[in-house]
Amino acid sequence: MVADIGSDPVAITNLYTAIAIDSNNIPHIAFSQYPSKGGLPSLYYINKVGGSWNAAVEVEGATNGTDCLGQDIAIDADNLPVISYKRTGGAGTSAGGKAAIGNANNATSFTLQLVIDAGGGDVALSNSSIVVDSSGNHYIACAGSNYTSYVWKHNYADAWTIWSSLSILGTTNVPLSLVANGTDIYYFYEDSGTNDIRYDKYTGSWAGETNLETGTFNTAKAKWARYVDYDSSGTNRAGAGGRLELDYTFIDETATPDVWFNVLSLVITTAVPNPFTNTNLPFLETMGVGN
Repeated sequence: MVADIGSDPVAITNLYTAIAIDSNNIPHIAFSQYPSKGGLPSLYYINKVGGSWNAAVEVEGATNGTDCLGQDIAIDADNLPVISYKRTGGAGTSAGGKAAIGNANNATSFTLQLVIDAGGGDVALSNSSIVVDSSGNHYIACAGSNYTSYVWKHNYADAWTIWSSLSILGTTNVPLSLVANGTDIYYFYEDSGTNDIRYDKYTGSWAGETNLETGTFNTAKAKWARYVDYDSSGTNRAGAGGRLELDYTFIDETATPDVWFNVLSLVITTAVPNPFTNTNLPFLETMGVGN
């Protein structure tokens, strides 16, 4: 079934959509829309709580004269919708990456926070990404016009105004995607200098980038969800660690383009002593171990 969740009085110019499923298996959607001809892209939110689509809520945009797009959405540990997005300025506002949290599961308003202040620049080259780890902490990411990467963290018990920078190294990271595996944070991205797909991993510090795909690629997107996220074992790993792999897609710029799929395995093979021969036997470790 196809449902029209938004309308545009001018043309079909709804841009950027993101979807998340809550603990009750209800969809929540963030989408961009031009409310008027020649206007600014506004960020809206809508959900299907109660069994039918509720009225769309403007998160930010035309009302205060700002450009808002490139959003991502997640459901957090309190079953609240949380949204990351880019604000590219307008009406005397600062450009940067923002985070919004709903006032309820069936949100009718959002608390907004400018997390990544571009400092006179912008974040126009990147989408944004938001995830929630197994401890309920929030993370958002985006990249600026100089390709500088920004990843920030909000601790679960803190006020929404309190975020801290994770200071990822590297200045060539565009279209990006975050994944949480327990409290480990994976950051997938395209290296704009080489057009390769890479990732980095945060466990209190960054492990250093690892190349995944070599070629002319872009737009890496990894699969993640807080409440419904099964791996190849058939286990729902949402809100927990122990994932066997991370699924991701990316685009081949040299084709029509083609969309590719691959898997980053989090399973490692080690060796354990064999008490009968005093030699090592292969041993498969599958719980909570990442590359």
